[in-house]
Amino acid sequence: MKALYRRLNSEQNPQEEEKWGLVGLLHDADYELTKDTPEKHAIVLEEKIGDKLPKDVMHAIQSHNADRNGVMPQNLMDWSIYCCDELTGLIVATALIHPDKKLS
Repeated sequence: MKALYRRLNSEQNPQEEEKWGLVGLLHDADYELTKDTPEKHAIVLEEKIGDKLPKDVMHAIQSHNADRNGVMPQNLMDWSIYCCDELTGLIVATALIHPDKKLS
């Protein structure tokens, strides 16, 4: 997410870059608690730590599960995590079908 921030934003702002990194780091933090109830994914995280995060960070985290919770992406950070989440799954799946099962 930090690399995407640098790539997509002409004005570089270290605080914003850190927000994007935080979104990437935390977006699946409640996965183990919600893997059987995907519509609650990211909602449980908000209940637990949402008051400790900037609103735009929490919105981006929620919007990466837009298909199930209805929180739609609204800006570049939201859309970036929404797209990256799917892309990283594809990369891991591709690595797992190779004999050595390595990402490299």
